[in-house]
Amino acid sequence: KQNWDLKSFKVNPIALFSHTASLPIGTWKSVRVVGNQLIGKLQMAKQGTSELIDTIRSLLEQGIIKAVSVGFVSHKQEPIDPEQPWAGYNLDKNELMECSVCSIPANSESLMLATKSMNITKQTRDFLNASVKTIDSSGVSNQTITNNKNRIKIHQRNLT
Repeated sequence: KQNWDLKSFKVNPIALFSHTASLPIGTWKSVRVVGNQLIGKLQMAKQGTSELIDTIRSLLEQGIIKAVSVGFVSHKQEPIDPEQPWAGYNLDKNELMECSVCSIPANSESLMLATKSMNITKQTRDFLNASVKTIDSSGVSNQTITNNKNRIKIHQRNLT
């Protein structure tokens, strides 16, 4: 389900590196939901802004870093299976807080979307997709991992 609230994010669409608020690397343009995908265009800070920006820019251009990940607050959560409430959640009314360029996303689909947007060949995308499926064969779905991380964030937010 892609029920995103983008209002607050669009006020300050900062792009971070690895979810670190002290490492802004640019901004996101044209952030929107299309079909079942949250998409946007990364506008990196200018080359020469900092060593970090130059390094990340180079890693992106080389295709070494090719993923994005979002930080969000889900305002409604329901167990996928009420009989096993720790097996994962359906998240709804999701408020986008930030979007980061990162080396390892929680959602493998974000890797594939990023590689498509960088004009990487179909052969390379197929290889990456096969690699991601191999990682997923651990028996724990990325959705479960993502849901558990968000559950932890929700509990942390409730404790503060």
